[in-house]
Amino acid sequence: MPPVLNPALMVAYLLLQPLRAWIIASLGRYWTTRIITLPGVPLVRRGPYRFMRHPNYVLVALEIAILPLAVGAWRSRSCFRS
Repeated sequence: MPPVLNPALMVAYLLLQPLRAWIIASLGRYWTTRIITLPGVPLVRRGPYRFMRHPNYVLVALEIAILPLAVGAWRSRSCFRS
């Protein structure tokens, strides 16, 4: 049986992507895939960083929750193996 696509959740997932661009743009030249702290460099306080300290963590958590639900993969088969 093919997975059923949930249009509302797929739209929600797609609406998160501009937030990712905003996060990356707010960090500017300091953006990296690694978590690093540069001595003597002040914390970023613009964009979504005005509202929370680690907006990318929230974004990734939402994506991990929404995308499987959007494509009908709400449970993992590995959890149910005997």
